[in-house]
This record gives sequence, C-alpha cells and structure tokens, in this order.
Amino acid sequence: YVPIADAAALYDSLCKAGAEFGLRDCGYYALDALRIEAGRRAFGAELSPDCTPYEAGLGFAVKMDKAVEFIGRQALRRAPRGELAKRLLIFTFPATALFAWGGEPILREGEPVGELTSVGYSAALGQMVGMGFVHSKQPERVEQLLASRYEIEVSGARIAARASVKAPWPG
Repeated sequence: YVPIADAAALYDSLCKAGAEFGLRDCGYYALDALRIEAGRRAFGAELSPDCTPYEAGLGFAVKMDKAVEFIGRQALRRAPRGELAKRLLIFTFPATALFAWGGEPILREGEPVGELTSVGYSAALGQMVGMGFVHSKQPERVEQLLASRYEIEVSGARIAARASVKAPWPG
C-alpha cells in the first residue's frame, strides 16, 4: 500500500523495472481471461459457501489429516467426493460475433444443466474459455460427465464446446 500521492511514481517505477521483461498495461478482461484459461477459480464466481472444494475441482488442496482443526472439517468429512451431482467444468469453444460474458446456459446432450460462471477470450488458444457448474440428477463420475456432448448458448446460438476438468493453458 502506498499513499495516493505516491501511486503515479510507483506505477512509473514498476513500468521502468519491468520494461526489460516486456511488461505492459493489461485491461481487466484480458487479465480475467488469463485467470480463466489457467483454471484459476474466483470467489463469488466459482468459489462460494454453497460449493465444496470437491465440486470446484480443488479436492487436491484439502488436507483432512492436518494436526490442527480447521473450520469446515466436519462438513467436508460428510461431503461426497468421487461421484458428484454438481461439478465445475472448464469449457473451450469457438469465439462468435456475439461475445459470451458469463451466465450463458451450458447444455449437455441438448438439455440445460448449468451456466457459465466466468468466461473470456483466450488469445493464446484463439477461442473462448469458460468455467461453469454442471448439475446432474444423480451423482456421476467425472468420466461420465466428460463423455457427454456440450454446447454453450450464446445469445440464442448453440456453440459446440469441449469440456474438461484440466485448465487448457498451459497445455
């Protein structure tokens, strides 16, 4: 943190120090697209009190055998892990003239099963990348989910999408 009066000087110093590394300004949507294509979840979008780490694809970060107690341990012990009725998937799909902003329906085998929580254009991949929770009537293994056909509905147009649990970048 710096006083407001020093913010411009700090910005200039950072730009000067980063010039040899190609540092340059970046807009918020470009920055958010980098987060999404790397599979980084965001609080309020992919992470909330209504979502377990297992549903968000972050089960690897849960250490149930920690020597210290932590908030939520008992709830996580009861939470399903392998077969889930709600799971975060990462989607890639072609960019269209109508830009996806988030909230677009996710269709599985033609039926609505969720909506995109975050989406952006990946310049590195040349396509859209989004994340969203897929809901099913019965708990399913991830292999069952990934074997399905998905589409993202962008402004009424259905766009074929590839689903994954792994971030598409870096590949």
